[in-house]
Amino acid sequence: MIKKFKSGKSYKLREEGFNHIVWNGDGKMDFLKDGKPHRCKIGGRYLASFFDSPSPDREWAFPFSLEYFDEVEQSLISLLEE
Repeated sequence: MIKKFKSGKSYKLREEGFNHIVWNGDGKMDFLKDGKPHRCKIGGRYLASFFDSPSPDREWAFPFSLEYFDEVEQSLISLLEE
């Protein structure tokens, strides 16, 4: 669980969060459901944009969903990519 999003950090949405987030209708948030960590471009209390988003300049709001995100350490990301 995180308390806020921080620029440059990576986050993974846990599967149990899929049913607790209001997903937008255009499908551009669905990239978060892939089980992979996503690096935050711009972070805030409950707002975040992600570098690998289909709309990287768009900030997504997660006011009631932070407990479903985990921060992923960079060293773990490197291992997952190998």
